[in-house]
Amino acid sequence: PTLFTASSVMGRKVYDRTKEELGSVVEALLECETGRISYLVVSSGGVGGVGESLRALDGRSITVHDDGIETRGG
Repeated sequence: PTLFTASSVMGRKVYDRTKEELGSVVEALLECETGRISYLVVSSGGVGGVGESLRALDGRSITVHDDGIETRGG
């Protein structure tokens, strides 16, 4: 798709170039002026938020697909 809502990326799976799952999106940070994704916050591991690991992915390193989000940054 060429357009999508910011909320539609929440919960999407994030994969690296080799299709290994890195986690799920829990937050998207958008640039005010452009509306582009600046960062995605990705959660991995843990149960119910306990023991989970969070990491930020630079928006310039991601590609949004219908079936998930691919990162070139790992």
